[in-house]
Amino acid sequence: MNKKAIVFGGSGQDGSYMCKLLLKKNYKIINVTRNIKKKFNHEKIKIKKNISQKKIDIYNKNEIKKLIVNSKCDEIYFFSGQPSPLKSQILSYETITSNIIPVYYILEILRDLKKKIKFFNSSSCEIFSSSKKKKNEKSEMLPYNPYGLSKLITLYFTKFYREQYKIKCFSAVFFHHESILRNKNFLIPKIINEEKKISLDKKKKLHLGNINTIKDWGWAPEYMDLIYKIMQKKKFDDFVIGTGKSVSIKYVLQYVFKKYNLNWKDFVVIDKKYFRINDINESRAEISKIKYFLKWSPKFYIEDVIDKLILN
Repeated sequence: MNKKAIVFGGSGQDGSYMCKLLLKKNYKIINVTRNIKKKFNHEKIKIKKNISQKKIDIYNKNEIKKLIVNSKCDEIYFFSGQPSPLKSQILSYETITSNIIPVYYILEILRDLKKKIKFFNSSSCEIFSSSKKKKNEKSEMLPYNPYGLSKLITLYFTKFYREQYKIKCFSAVFFHHESILRNKNFLIPKIINEEKKISLDKKKKLHLGNINTIKDWGWAPEYMDLIYKIMQKKKFDDFVIGTGKSVSIKYVLQYVFKKYNLNWKDFVVIDKKYFRINDINESRAEISKIKYFLKWSPKFYIEDVIDKLILN
C-alpha cells in the first residue's frame, strides 16, 4: 500500500524537490500551497505525475486537522511560511505568524490524534549568532532577524513535542542551498545571470553589497534526500545540514567570472544599498552529527552548485 504525505509549501524550491522524490518512492502527495495555480517549479523539474493541490487557511487549526485526518497521511513535511530573512525585517508579523502558527497547530493535532504520523520542520542557519566558529546543534542560537527568530521557535517547538509527548518529529537546520528553481533575485543565481549579460555587453555592471560575507552553500535536491532518509528512521533528532565548506562571496565572483575568462574586479560595483542590516557575516556548518547518523558525506560543494546553475 502506497504511503501518503502532506507537503506544506510543496510548490517552493525545497517542497518541489521533496514532492519529486516522494513520487519516485510511490507516495500519494497532497501539496498545501498558497497559490493553487503555481505549478512552474513542478514543470521545470519535470514532475509529470498528478499531485493533489490543496489551498487551506494555515491559520485555521480545524482546517489543518480536517486535512490531516481525511488524508490518512503517514508523513508531513513543512516548508511553508515567509522565507526571506531580508523581507522579514519589513514583514515581521507575516514572517512570525506564517512560520510559527502552522507548525504549532500541526504538532498539537498530532498530539491529540495519538497516531504515528511523522513530522518534519524546516529550520534555518539564521537561528545562529554571527561568529567565525562552525555551527552545530549545540552552538549559541541568537537570531538577528524575525525570520531567524521564527525558525528558532519552531525548532524548540518540535524538540519539545518530541521529548515531552513522544511525537515522531524532527527539524533540519539548513545552511544555504541552491538549485535551478532558485529565484534570480537570490545571490548566486543573480551573480550568474548578470555575468552572462556582462559577457555579451562589457559595459554592464553588477551591483552587490558586502562581498566578504562567508556562507556554506549546498545543493537543494541532495538535502531533500537527507530529509527523506531521516524520516524513515525510528529514532528522531534535530540536525544541522550543510557541506562543511564555507566560502566568501568574493570567492564565488572569482569562480564565476573565471568561467567566462573575465576579471570580476572590472565589472563589480560595491553598493551600500545592498548591505543587509544585522547580517550574519560568517556562516559555517559543522555537520559531523548528520554524517555519522546517515553515514553520509556531501557530493556537491559550492563549485558543483555554480557549475550546475551556469549550465541551466
